[in-house]
Amino acid sequence: MGSGQALKAHATGPALAELTAAVEGRLAKPLEVVRLAPIPAGDEALGAV
Repeated sequence: MGSGQALKAHATGPALAELTAAVEGRLAKPLEVVRLAPIPAGDEALGAV
């Protein structure tokens, strides 16, 4: 499953539905999904940050 498909499956799954129901009426704005991409950094011998 590609990352786009996995995101869609998660977004329509029971865990997010439960979270959305739990915070309904308690937030100033709707939930926002932010996708982050890793940026390689650090010393190769020590490992990436």
